[in-house]
Amino acid sequence: MTPFDALVAAGLRASVFRLRVLEVFAREPARYFAVEQIAAELVAHQARQVSLSTLYRQVNALHRGGVLLACRLVSGTTVFRWLDGAPPAMRLVCRRCGRIEETDDPALHRCLTQLVAGIGWRRSLLPLDCHGVCACCRPLLQGGRRRTAKVPVPDGENSCR
Repeated sequence: MTPFDALVAAGLRASVFRLRVLEVFAREPARYFAVEQIAAELVAHQARQVSLSTLYRQVNALHRGGVLLACRLVSGTTVFRWLDGAPPAMRLVCRRCGRIEETDDPALHRCLTQLVAGIGWRRSLLPLDCHGVCACCRPLLQGGRRRTAKVPVPDGENSCR
């Protein structure tokens, strides 16, 4: 789906700025971006500054419109990725390095649907986020002492820093 098609499908106006923002996501559709990273990409491709407040408003509008999927990291940073199709059932988010892995297991979908239906709720279309420690970071936290590290914004490479 092209950026223009995504905006039309969401019922959003296809402004030049929104199209440029979505072009950043279209280049790497599986990557999560923080707003500051989107700004840096826009500046790199346009060679002019971008208003962060305008960018935050547009990214949030795209998220509310169902074009972008958001994930809040333990650090408090919200990152976004292109949502082309249904969202994953669950995301595993590393508390230490910020790595995000998505899983879309049909059995998990059924389990979550049954769980929430059993208590009278209806499951949202948003994924379940599970925060933990990835396999790369686990050795750093073993041995009785816990190393603390500031959680960096993921750079989309799905590797520990």
